[in-house]
Amino acid sequence: MVRRAMMSSNSSNRPVWNQPESTYPQTGLKVFNSLTKSKVPFVPREGNNVSWYGCGPTVYDAAHMGHACSYVTFDIIRRIMEDYIGYDMSVVMNITDVDDKVILRARQKYLLKQYQDDASLSPEQVVGDVTAAFNEYVNKHFKDFVESRIGKKVATSEDWKEFVAAVDQGKDAAFVASDEKTPMHYNAASTAFWALSVARLHVSEGKARPDEMLTLTNSAEDVLSPWLDRQHGAEVTDQRIFRDLAAFWEKDFFEDMDALNVRRPHVLTRVSEFVDDIVRFVQRIIDNGYAYEVDGSVYFDVGAFDGKNDHFYAKLEPNSKGNSRLLADGEGSLTKEELNKRSLSDFALWKMSKPGEPRWPSPWGEGRPGWHIECSVMASEILGAQIDVHVGGIDLAFPHHDNELCQSEAHFENHQWVNYFMHAGHLNIEGLKMSKSLKNFITIKEALNKYSSRQIRTLFLLSQWNKPLFFDAKSMEEAIVIEKSLSNFFANTTALLR
Repeated sequence: MVRRAMMSSNSSNRPVWNQPESTYPQTGLKVFNSLTKSKVPFVPREGNNVSWYGCGPTVYDAAHMGHACSYVTFDIIRRIMEDYIGYDMSVVMNITDVDDKVILRARQKYLLKQYQDDASLSPEQVVGDVTAAFNEYVNKHFKDFVESRIGKKVATSEDWKEFVAAVDQGKDAAFVASDEKTPMHYNAASTAFWALSVARLHVSEGKARPDEMLTLTNSAEDVLSPWLDRQHGAEVTDQRIFRDLAAFWEKDFFEDMDALNVRRPHVLTRVSEFVDDIVRFVQRIIDNGYAYEVDGSVYFDVGAFDGKNDHFYAKLEPNSKGNSRLLADGEGSLTKEELNKRSLSDFALWKMSKPGEPRWPSPWGEGRPGWHIECSVMASEILGAQIDVHVGGIDLAFPHHDNELCQSEAHFENHQWVNYFMHAGHLNIEGLKMSKSLKNFITIKEALNKYSSRQIRTLFLLSQWNKPLFFDAKSMEEAIVIEKSLSNFFANTTALLR
């Protein structure tokens, strides 16, 4: 049951949010709701029962402290609601094991291992391949600066050295500011170049050994793997490659969560186990007039949805509508901008599988789910057509969570698939969001080698849960002192009570 609207889309160009109501006695809890950008009374739909869905990890690499920040934050909030207030929680979390990132990483790891195991490759060929990969990498990621600073593509060692001098060893302010990933790409190129320089020298002297070629390909992995994938990625047909990588990192993720004392969800879902449900969900959206098929892919029609039947697109971040960079990131690195989409804002519900990608049957041909639809389907299959609480990191708000909302409301033809959206703040390191894509992260295992789980959990308690948190030595020192004081207090109290 819902009562009066808290916001009006007519008067403020903001979506309507309806405050739930209940005849069941309420606790008085208020929560900061991302849908209203304010604290509002928390009222579960069904008495004391709370349905809770949390975005889980995309399992293609080790979990880092940015992940820990989000999962520990919501574990603390869950414990308050479950243990202190006494709500009966139904907690669901997904594992994204079908995704562009999983596909790319699995293929690249597989192809690099095949390359390294190929005994027929001579040192000269390996050096030649890494050189080709290096030049391609540099000219792609630094294209504008290569052209403006040295006036030619990088093709030789001298060209690279000239470019390095032109960007002040990677410290040039304009160069660094050109893209948040520029420092990462520069470091990858520099590491590959120096390994390549040593290998070239030894090859020229006839002293190259097989183990040196392994060192070279490992050092140049970030440069060589994408090159190998472009050469041979379409030839990968063994579906187990994708499943095995995801299963490995899922296990690793839960080892980290257990070590951080994060409670496990009551229900764990995996995308690969819900593909048939996703196909049916997408078909309903098409039938309702909010999606269309083009060449084996299905796209959500934002223009048909936004404003029709009082629907509103981008409830969480309306100012991000049309943000091409965020929209492209949400579609994934394997999805090129489709010219046959009706609008830039339209997004994939179902992707036609290209060679080298996992595939499942569908009415539109063999393909795989889009990223955003996965959470909508898994949450709805377990929790129903409306959910009390949906949680996740703030970086997921647009387009991922906004797309979840619109496609779910398009499927059910309702106006409030989620009643309360809660977003944890970023964990920042050296002024930037900690992120796998930026490679500026500290893994959870690395952090636990230095700090205890209690110290890490204390760190996350020192900042407001939905605001940015800075991870550095100073903040950890403060957390260690506070955690020690609390431990001493409880130890002394326990001793007095004996």
